Amino acid sequence: MSQLMESEVNGERFILVAENWTNKSLYQFLLKKNKKNERVYLIPKFTFYFLWIVEHSLELIFFRKRKLTRALIKGMYEQKNFKGDKIKTKLDFAYTPIEEVL
Repeated sequence: MSQLMESEVNGERFILVAENWTNKSLYQFLLKKNKKNERVYLIPKFTFYFLWIVEHSLELIFFRKRKLTRALIKGMYEQKNFKGDKIKTKLDFAYTPIEEVL
């Protein structure tokens, strides 16, 4: 960000993403790094929608705010890929590999 502020680039937006990881691969990497069992269980989407209905019912009864939303459920099972190459064309920039950061 400091390189962008000091450069002559104005009025542009950048997505700063080096790698596109799925939630499953991130969890497996973190478990392996911490020397834990690498098995990750995938919970079916309908289970979360059932829990969403239950939580909605509890919200009506107990007047508490919901935490599980349909957008959150959709985001857990949707994979979007982003490209962060634009900044490399504007600046002398290199990403740090995610393995080093974690």
